[in-house]
Amino acid sequence: MHDTFLIKGIYEELRKICDKYDIVRLDRVVMEVSRNSHIDEEEFIEFLKEQKDSIMGEWTTADIRKEDIEENTAIIYVLEGKRNDAVIEN
Repeated sequence: MHDTFLIKGIYEELRKICDKYDIVRLDRVVMEVSRNSHIDEEEFIEFLKEQKDSIMGEWTTADIRKEDIEENTAIIYVLEGKRNDAVIEN
């Protein structure tokens, strides 16, 4: 059950990062979770599909590494995707 909250938290943080950096399509994410976590790539992508999100979905791939980190924690290392070219940075 705690993994459900972690997946939701990862999704919310990914949305914030995508909004901040004007990412309009997320193709790949690399992250790390606790060795005790039951989250895997298939479960994470299935969650994304269920969200019916225009930025993340069935086209997104996930590389989820399991390491000795605090439970209920994820570290996002890499995001690959497409940025909104129409955005002008100041």
